[in-house]
Amino acid sequence: MISMLRSALFVLLLALAAPAHAAADPAADVILNQYVDAIGGKARLSQIKTRTSKMKISAGWLSVKGESRQQWPDKAQDDISGLGMKMSGGYDGKTAWVKEPAKDPRALQGREAQQFIVGHRLDRMANLPSVYPDRRVLADDMVEGRKVHRVGLTAPGCNEEIWSFDAETHLLVMVEGQKEDFKDGGKLSPIKTTLEDYRDVDGIKLPFRMRGDDGKSKSSIEFESVVHNQPVAISLPDALAGK
Repeated sequence: MISMLRSALFVLLLALAAPAHAAADPAADVILNQYVDAIGGKARLSQIKTRTSKMKISAGWLSVKGESRQQWPDKAQDDISGLGMKMSGGYDGKTAWVKEPAKDPRALQGREAQQFIVGHRLDRMANLPSVYPDRRVLADDMVEGRKVHRVGLTAPGCNEEIWSFDAETHLLVMVEGQKEDFKDGGKLSPIKTTLEDYRDVDGIKLPFRMRGDDGKSKSSIEFESVVHNQPVAISLPDALAGK
């Protein structure tokens, strides 16, 4: 149950199995620039210094509440509560961690920490070339009857992510790849995430629904509210403080 909920909450943190590439493709930057302009532009994105998102997370018959808090550039904390349990994960600028029910908080290390940090960066969309120095264009494809442009993105310490952009709206509509299970020796399993229901929040277009599918189970995140530029609390668990 816990693994299902973690997969649902961190649905955009896809660790993919394709090898890294050593150069940036200018054609990829054209697609990425169109996407950034479509969601509000780099200047407006750079004005967002904090974000608090409240959501409902569903996986099978399970349904819980979640809250994600982000602070520019890369601090973040996720909290899940429901079904008589609480769990959290975060990064305070120095330490990435996860706290699961009935367990002590655990500091994330290596690739697990890096993938959490990259996926939660509030400055990510405003600085895609610096976050993902390796970028390449893939063949166009179709997603739910619509033509998409596909780009492979690789961040340092991470595997490649495949992003699909609607050819007309330039919005990100799907991320595909493989989820990495760090508790099972890095075992990889395929997963795709569909992003839908884009809405305007302070001049930024954000997806309010995300659907995950790993071929065995399905999950979804329905965002209930998104608030920008209000104070946020990101707190390293006391058990990890000073370590």
